[in-house]
Amino acid sequence: MSKPAGEKVSLADYYARSQTDRAWYFKNTIKIRPKNASLGLVPLEMRPGQVKLMDAIDGARKRGKPPRVIILKARQIGFSTVTDMELLRCCHVFKHQQALVVAHRTESTEILFENIRRAWQAMPKAVQPKNKYSNKRMLHFAENDSRIEVSVAGETRGFTAQMLHVSELAFIEGAGSLMTAIMQTVPDTLASLVVR
Repeated sequence: MSKPAGEKVSLADYYARSQTDRAWYFKNTIKIRPKNASLGLVPLEMRPGQVKLMDAIDGARKRGKPPRVIILKARQIGFSTVTDMELLRCCHVFKHQQALVVAHRTESTEILFENIRRAWQAMPKAVQPKNKYSNKRMLHFAENDSRIEVSVAGETRGFTAQMLHVSELAFIEGAGSLMTAIMQTVPDTLASLVVR
């Protein structure tokens, strides 16, 4: 695990800090593929638009409101990346979490899940959670019984999630009924999260 400015971090300190310091966690744990693929995988350092999204989530919680964020999306800002890495962070450092990412097409779910799996595989081995169960759409962590799953819209029955990311909602046929059904599975708590 990379250490900030020569600082040695125990595993207990790592997990404690990772629960409260998202930017530190991203920089020290998550690696993503940048647009310039020749750079290889790079630490996730949030861009201004991504910081604003995370600030909106934190702001809702500080006001005592469960975070429910609707993104009127501009392309290529990295909202899906940072949202999915936030879901991965929560599943990694908190117990019994269930996160669901929903996309409009099978191809999109595969791309989103590959980004999540790549970030998990690139984690420093000292902190990488062991995978209890994995398939082409889910990671289930053994130590804390948390899981993150990606699904095509309309194939999400029987899943309760504390965190939900609906990608490309405008392209989902029957989006209104889908959101009505799926929002019933997300608890109305401060720890929950919905980004669409």
